[in-house]
Amino acid sequence: MCGIFGLIGTPWRDGARAALDTLRSRGPDDSALLDLGDAVLGHTRLAVIDLVSGQQPMRSADGRYTIVFNGEIYNFRELRKELARAGHDVSLFEIGRVFSRGSSAGDSTEVTAAVREERRMGIAITGQRNPLFWRGEDREGRFDVYDLKGVLEEFFEQFGVRGLNYSRRTESTSLFLESSLIQLGKFRIGEFGQLLPALAHRYDLRDAVLLAELNLDLLLARRNTTKGFKPLPVFPAIRRDVAMIVPEATSHESVLQVIRQAKPANLESVELFDIFRGKNVSAGQKSMAYAFTYRNAQRTLTDAEVNAAHEKLVEQLKQNLSATIREQ
Repeated sequence: MCGIFGLIGTPWRDGARAALDTLRSRGPDDSALLDLGDAVLGHTRLAVIDLVSGQQPMRSADGRYTIVFNGEIYNFRELRKELARAGHDVSLFEIGRVFSRGSSAGDSTEVTAAVREERRMGIAITGQRNPLFWRGEDREGRFDVYDLKGVLEEFFEQFGVRGLNYSRRTESTSLFLESSLIQLGKFRIGEFGQLLPALAHRYDLRDAVLLAELNLDLLLARRNTTKGFKPLPVFPAIRRDVAMIVPEATSHESVLQVIRQAKPANLESVELFDIFRGKNVSAGQKSMAYAFTYRNAQRTLTDAEVNAAHEKLVEQLKQNLSATIREQ
């Protein structure tokens, strides 16, 4: 049994397609997973290691067992070594086998089980977001949780896993300062978030460390590689913007859920383009601004049609989210 380490590199989309072809042709064996690690998440493998290597399994607070790692797939010693080699800016992934006891890691229901062996993927990023350059507004920007979420979303899209939901934890855990669970129906696909600063300090990690862990067995079992195509739009789109004041706890996912339930006619896309806190926004609230694009594939929509559908949607947002619409 072995773990696979590597560097997350960009761009990696072409490599992702090649790795997925390998998985389709050879099946999800370890050699195919090794190609997955190289091609999907980077171009350089740091090492292939024996997870057992004479060490005893460690036990996490929730009763789960793993080999070598501190209750999770993350190997902070390897991260520290890479930081020492490459500086403070590092993006790593790892694919390996994890052993757990108790409830299934992939099922949200409590089911007592014997020791389970699962393949997991761990991702860790920390440090500076972009290579050093002599100019640019974001030249000294640091990785944050949204960078990690972007990596995950791109991976899921390329891997063929859709319909995921993200639910933010309200409190910190023994590992994460802040984190979210990733669900696919009743199955827990994984989790991601920011490592507790005390743990980061213990391993000499200077900047915020962003971590993700995914159940690779579940992803392999539930991915859909079917590709759909549709012609480019012929008829014009109509855009409507909405800025609304909502409670601070309101998430983007909860807004999307209301939109899905409302099922507005001819709605093509939804984009969150601004979140604002401050002047003219009360404490405990925030402003979220969305762009709604309407289009019909068969004809040109009229303003009256779009306005009717849009007004119904806005009413649903006001009722379900306790939202107040800001004047344009």
